[in-house]
Amino acid sequence: MSDWLIPALVILVLLLFGSRRLPEMARSFGQSLKIFRSETKGASAPEIPAPQQVQPPSPDGAATPKPEPGQLR
Repeated sequence: MSDWLIPALVILVLLLFGSRRLPEMARSFGQSLKIFRSETKGASAPEIPAPQQVQPPSPDGAATPKPEPGQLR
């Protein structure tokens, strides 16, 4: 960045928003940032649902579907 860019941006922001609105905007931004940090601190580890247990088929074949009459295996 060149040396004149930052002062030019500050002057532009002052002209656009005015000196009265800048402290309000900074305060609002600070409060929003504080709320965001407190919310993300509590959610550091995402909650992942436990995988469902799948029952293996029983050895007697009760879990396998029986073919309907007239169907080939």
